[in-house]
Amino acid sequence: MNIFKKKVPSNFNLWCIGDFHIGTIAFAEKPFLSMIKDINSDKNSLVVGLGDYVEGRAVDHPYFEFSNLDVNTPIAYKQAELVVRYLHSIRHKILCLLEGNHDRYSRNYIGLVENIICKDLGVDFGTWSSIIEFITPKGSFKGHFTHGSDRRSPVRSMSPIASRSQLNEKLSLINILSAPNFGDCVINTCGHYHRLITYNPSDFNDLCLLVKNGELKETYRTPDHGMDIIPPFERFYAASGAWLKSYVNGISTYGERAMFKAVSIGCIVYEIRGGKVQNVEARKY
Repeated sequence: MNIFKKKVPSNFNLWCIGDFHIGTIAFAEKPFLSMIKDINSDKNSLVVGLGDYVEGRAVDHPYFEFSNLDVNTPIAYKQAELVVRYLHSIRHKILCLLEGNHDRYSRNYIGLVENIICKDLGVDFGTWSSIIEFITPKGSFKGHFTHGSDRRSPVRSMSPIASRSQLNEKLSLINILSAPNFGDCVINTCGHYHRLITYNPSDFNDLCLLVKNGELKETYRTPDHGMDIIPPFERFYAASGAWLKSYVNGISTYGERAMFKAVSIGCIVYEIRGGKVQNVEARKY
């Protein structure tokens, strides 16, 4: 884990991106490039990378499949070089880049994210997870960013009812991200699960009664960014989606054979206004 302090404006948009899986022909290049264009167009954008930038699998990996390989980038080193080219135009907006399980396939002999991608882009390496303290002119708040559970804890729902399934996925994600219990982090975000999931506490905040100056008042609870311990359901949670299609015409992917849901192509954007997190939304591409 790395811990960073980053001076940022009072108003900015935090883009959380990851799971590119460059090196496979299932990489969704066109929508990915649209996202890069949008980040460049957003004058208030800052970026955190959540890992799995490369496919990274060697030929002796049990899940390696030649039919899924992009022959233009057949090895992880070449995949990392392409990641650098894709991210070069937004490098000045990147706060840090985490690594994921696909990136770690090379850890024992090179360390793609740390020693190639981050060094070539001139950005901070965040290891598997990072705590970032965002210091604004109007106060500070913290965020917990991680690639996700290395034990493959699933974020899924068995319900065929869409609204129930979405709620179950939110609860599943909260269960995973709140497990380390970084109690002072108002933002909690991961990649890894290839699902676009957001939990905004303002969507579910409770109406509370209180007595003030001898009178009964009503108020809604809102996140207090400055607390040492922020109650779990007053924090923001999100999973960032991916750029790896699970169904591709002409080939059989592992996602197709496992009968997974279609991957959520997109990323997560947090809106920070006046030095506080106001909203988190899924950007679909």
